[in-house]
Amino acid sequence: EIRLSLVGSEMCIRDRRNHTLNKRYKTLLKNARNNLKKSNSAEELRVLQKAARKAAHKGVIHSNKASRIVSRAMARVNRDVA
Repeated sequence: EIRLSLVGSEMCIRDRRNHTLNKRYKTLLKNARNNLKKSNSAEELRVLQKAARKAAHKGVIHSNKASRIVSRAMARVNRDVA
């Protein structure tokens, strides 16, 4: 029986693509978090929220982790405003 699956160089290509996507989204999240720490503005919160949801949608992070990131960021902004 012949299995239809990725082998050899095909696997390397997929892994390389996944690695670059993961790196891109994690960098996006890190930059959004750092910008939010510098200035607790609603715009920076929106950028972080978008980055977290996009990373979760692409499968880089779990959706629960994305929700937790956004929740903690909102709590930080609300605490600093109050």
